[in-house]
Amino acid sequence: MIKKYFSPFFLAISILLIFYVFYKSEIYWQGLTRASYYNYYLILPALLAFSIITFFINEKVKTYIIIIFFSFIFSLYLFEFYYLYSNDMNLFKNYNKVYFKNAIKYEKKHKIYNLSFAPHTNIITSNENGYFATFLSDRYGFNNPDSEWNKKEIEFLLIGDSFTEGVGVNRPNDIASVVRKLSKKNVLNLGISGIGTLKKFAILKEHINKNHNNIIWIYFEDNDLQDLTKEMEDPYLLNYLEDDFKYNVKKNKNYYNQPNSLFHGFLKVYFTRKLITSTIYELLSSFKIKGQVIKKKPVKEKTFYNFKKIMKFAKNLVDQNSSNFYFVYLPGFDRYISSDFEKNYKKIKLIVEDLNIPFIDISKEVFEKEENPLKLFALESKAHYSVEGYRKTAEAIYRLTKQN
Repeated sequence: MIKKYFSPFFLAISILLIFYVFYKSEIYWQGLTRASYYNYYLILPALLAFSIITFFINEKVKTYIIIIFFSFIFSLYLFEFYYLYSNDMNLFKNYNKVYFKNAIKYEKKHKIYNLSFAPHTNIITSNENGYFATFLSDRYGFNNPDSEWNKKEIEFLLIGDSFTEGVGVNRPNDIASVVRKLSKKNVLNLGISGIGTLKKFAILKEHINKNHNNIIWIYFEDNDLQDLTKEMEDPYLLNYLEDDFKYNVKKNKNYYNQPNSLFHGFLKVYFTRKLITSTIYELLSSFKIKGQVIKKKPVKEKTFYNFKKIMKFAKNLVDQNSSNFYFVYLPGFDRYISSDFEKNYKKIKLIVEDLNIPFIDISKEVFEKEENPLKLFALESKAHYSVEGYRKTAEAIYRLTKQN
């Protein structure tokens, strides 16, 4: 049965893929991202030729081809599984069923929230630039050389989500590392994937110190408001809006050794970013499925109200600390193929400027100066920034904060 339909199936798939790639490259993107499709223009015709050849080979050879094909695919997954696990086997020590159960019980009992990764852990972020980007987390679970926490004075403290964390690239290509190199001064990166405005404020409240000269609040337009909407439904996080609430994670020696801290770090690294899931994600992304504009629900006015409320708290906290405060607005991929973000952009900018916080527009300062702004995204797709995108963003942040 498999041999009977193997050739027609291969031929149909080859033709569909060729038409799909042509549609995405020449019609959907109007040739703007043609360079990212060159490999597929070379590979797919070869696949089509091979599928035609299979119609003329005998059944025995076809059986061998089927066996080799599926063995090859299986071997790739097996190798990936082995490679990823063998490189970070230290993470699996003590991760048994009892450990997970204890971690969950501890989290429910103490309502402790992870505002960072597990400390001193090899974190694998994603494969967006042709390699799995990794970093060794510092003593508090952030993407920094641990020695940065020993410095008497910190020139820049960065607060943000995955773009601040540096997902998709290795050090020294993340924003904080580039600013560190340019300024030749100490920089702390407190960026963590998947967080919104309220969690950013919580992290700032836990870690701000008198030796922090410049606080750089980095906002990403694609999902920060959506993340805030979810965070405002969390009663524990809402405690951070109370003046006297602070968990004091830096002073609590047991906090980062508790099971839930390691538990969440484990889940983030392995269940959301690795293995077959990440492979499928990369396969889909290669055909720009993730590059399509996804229509999002309009942001409610209440969310903007909450955003302003939290930013006001953050501004007061920074002022009390006698630090400079900057708001950096990062553009997403969809901005350059859709105008849906303009309304939200204007509202956010108005709120920030009303609070007398300097507003740094990375789209205006960096992306709009490029002939093709999409090249500053990994593989010119709806992903995180490329190495060049991160570098130019960091250069703009340093240049504009230095001027003030």
